[in-house]
Amino acid sequence: MEKIKLFCIPHAGASAYYYIPLNNNMTDVEFEFVELKGRGKRLDEELYTSFDEAVDDIFNQIKEKCNNNYAIFGHSMGSLLAYEVYYKLLRNNFPMPKYMFFSSKEAPYEKVKKIDVDNMNDNDLEQFIKNLGGFDDLENVNPKMKKIFYRIIRSDFKILNDYEFHEPPEKINCKVVVMAGNKERNFSYSHLCNWQKVVESEISYYSFDGNHFYMKNQWHKFAKVIEENMKRG
Repeated sequence: MEKIKLFCIPHAGASAYYYIPLNNNMTDVEFEFVELKGRGKRLDEELYTSFDEAVDDIFNQIKEKCNNNYAIFGHSMGSLLAYEVYYKLLRNNFPMPKYMFFSSKEAPYEKVKKIDVDNMNDNDLEQFIKNLGGFDDLENVNPKMKKIFYRIIRSDFKILNDYEFHEPPEKINCKVVVMAGNKERNFSYSHLCNWQKVVESEISYYSFDGNHFYMKNQWHKFAKVIEENMKRG
């Protein structure tokens, strides 16, 4: 039996490597890492200058791999990228995903406070990320790697700030799963439910114990939720 593919789109500041534990905890899924420019194995490439550029890049990475049996997952900024990639695939008449997984991100039409990275120094930026619950091991990273990380996350926040929602021609017409941590700052269960307005078909909601990076201490449970939803057909 052919395994279903899962394309995994990282969050702001992250590379595909962050999601290796998710891949390691799945058994019946063909995991497809999506790497964003300027990090991981694409570290030598220039970072994105716009949100649309990132969407186009992801689309070009995955389009030839999209068969009739695949899903797309995105966390935080990755959720918004996944949402726009869905419509890029639709506009270009590619086979559409059977499932979409959106994690820890407001629905695309919601107005959210912009992250003013231009007025943050590196210490402020680091504290902002720690408050979200991520990168708590930055103290152990050498200064050169820190600088690379700061450059990446600043760029990602800037393109995220530039995102503009446009009413799509139709709602998402596949099964959708929306997830988040129950201790996320400025994020509640109602934010998950707001995704219903952009979804035509079945939608499920999951709340995990934890903050914005709830999965990092429960990869097995997180992977099980994704895999079991894909098995339901």
